[in-house]
Amino acid sequence: MPNEPTLDLLTQVHQGSHMAVQGYDLVIKDAEDPDIKRILAQMQNVHKEVALEASRRLQENGGIPGEPTMFTRVFAWASEGVQTLMDTSPDKLFTLLLDGARMGLNVTEETIDRDFDADPGMLNLAIRYRDQQRSQLERLRTLRRQLH
Repeated sequence: MPNEPTLDLLTQVHQGSHMAVQGYDLVIKDAEDPDIKRILAQMQNVHKEVALEASRRLQENGGIPGEPTMFTRVFAWASEGVQTLMDTSPDKLFTLLLDGARMGLNVTEETIDRDFDADPGMLNLAIRYRDQQRSQLERLRTLRRQLH
C-alpha cells in the first residue's frame, strides 16, 4: 500500500505539470513569432509527458489524478489574463513564463523536501521533473535575452 508522502508527491507533480501545460497554452496563443510558438510548444510537451506519467503512477498507487484546485486555476488564469490583456509583447509573455516556471520549480522542490520518504521510484520522477523545470527555466531566460 502506498504511503501518504508517495501519493502527495505524485499529486503535486501531476498538478504542477498540469498547471504548466495550461500556462503554456495561455502564452502560446498570444505569441506571434512562429519559431517562438514552436519552441514553447516543445517545452509544453515535456510537461504533458510528465502529467501523463504522474497520472498513470497515481492510478497504479490507488490515487485519483485531479486537476489543481479551482482557486489555484482561477488565480493563475486571472493573473496571466490580466497581465496580457493590454500587453502581449514577447517580453511580457516571457516574464509570465519565467514567473510561472520559478513558482513551479519552488513548489516541486518544497514537495521533494517534504516528501523525502516517498517511494524511491516516485521520488525519482519528481527529481527528474525538477531537473527538467530547471533546464526549462534557463532556456526561457536564454530565449528572453535573445529577443532583446
